[in-house]
Order: sequence, then C-alpha cells, then structure tokens
Amino acid sequence: MHTVQTINKILVRSNFIDVDFNNNIYIGFNYYEMPFRGYRVLKTSDLGMTWQTLIDFSVPGASGWYPQINDMLVAGTDLTNLRVFLGLSGPGNGGPQVLGAIKIFDGNTGTELPNSIILGDFMTFGVRDIALCSDYRHPLSSSNPYSA
Repeated sequence: MHTVQTINKILVRSNFIDVDFNNNIYIGFNYYEMPFRGYRVLKTSDLGMTWQTLIDFSVPGASGWYPQINDMLVAGTDLTNLRVFLGLSGPGNGGPQVLGAIKIFDGNTGTELPNSIILGDFMTFGVRDIALCSDYRHPLSSSNPYSA
C-alpha cells in the first residue's frame, strides 16, 4: 500500500504491513520530519492497542545515503529465527545511481544482523526496485529453517 499522510507534523508514505507466525502485526513506513528523513518499523502484539518501535533509522537532510523501504517481509517459524527483512533503496551523494540494500533485523529486538546485502555501487549500476519473498510457511526440504 502506498499512501501519503501527515501524523504529528511527520510526512508518512509507503506503508508496508506484515504478520508473523504468532499474529503480531508489523507496519513499516518511510517518513520525512524536517530536517530528517528515514524509515520505521512498528510492532503490535495486541491488535494495535499499543505499538513498539522496533526499527528507527533517519539521516539529516544533507548527509549520506537516503534509504527508503521498497519492500518489507516478516518471516520465521518461532522466536529464535523471527526476522524482519527490509528491501531499501535510495539516492545519495556517492554518485548518480540509486543504491539498494537488503537489511535483516531480529524480529523481537529490532537489532540489525550482520548479513546485509548491498546492491549497486552509486556509479556504474543502480537499483530500480526490490521485492522480497520467503518460504517460511511451507519451507523447501533444503531450507533450514526457511529461506528468504
């Protein structure tokens, strides 16, 4: 779902919603709050009565890479392997191309895990879109415990 709305002077756009194996709901969105832009992922375990900020990343307007969520996937078969995968892309001051990344976070704590994937190099090739999928609901026999 791609919408634009304003919440408490924060411009919110590109909402992403997913549900984990335990029926917890995750909402990811891109935002602009002068002078910062970034993305957040919120989690609720009580059908939206309360929300926990799981992931929050922002950069000031004139610095570095400006990543935005292109896709979000929540996957896992139990609490030990619950992950939030974010497909990110955005321009930056490193060159004319759009850089992309797939970042992986612990689905319970929001801690970024070290096995991110960088796509593009700012100069010779870039990323237009990122789509994520997983077989965690019906894993392949070669997946342990699942693949994304």
